[in-house]
Amino acid sequence: MSIKEYIGGQCGNPEGLGGIACAKFMNFFNAEHYRAVKKFVCKLDGARILDIGFGNGVTIKKLSKNINAKFYGVDISADMVEKAKRENRDGVNTNKVILQQGKAEELPYNDDFFDTVYTVNTIYFWEDTAKVLDEVSSQRRRQFYLHILYKGLP
Repeated sequence: MSIKEYIGGQCGNPEGLGGIACAKFMNFFNAEHYRAVKKFVCKLDGARILDIGFGNGVTIKKLSKNINAKFYGVDISADMVEKAKRENRDGVNTNKVILQQGKAEELPYNDDFFDTVYTVNTIYFWEDTAKVLDEVSSQRRRQFYLHILYKGLP
């Protein structure tokens, strides 16, 4: 396996020490997008908000301190789910933050459930983008926001 393949794999499904390092790098690399998400999300008092691919949970922790909302998250990486639960211990303990392992193509939520969904730089790793968008569409409420942020290559 080349270093490029290893790094790509860690970005798509972080695990172990390489995954922890990758998640920290992604927090830095995605900071601009996270600030944009904050502008939208922090206006949604009382909302149900889904983060697809939350990584180490740092962003959910920051957002959940700024708004009275309920945060849900799904991430493919078991290691990141455990790390994010530790990072968001207070929110998890008060049921304000609910994090679980899963694939974006198979979201484990009921229809008409979310007020907003966001994802930052995960679209590259989805096996079936159309299926993810169908999943999100079925789980949205009437007045709904979807934020897909990603960095294109030059």
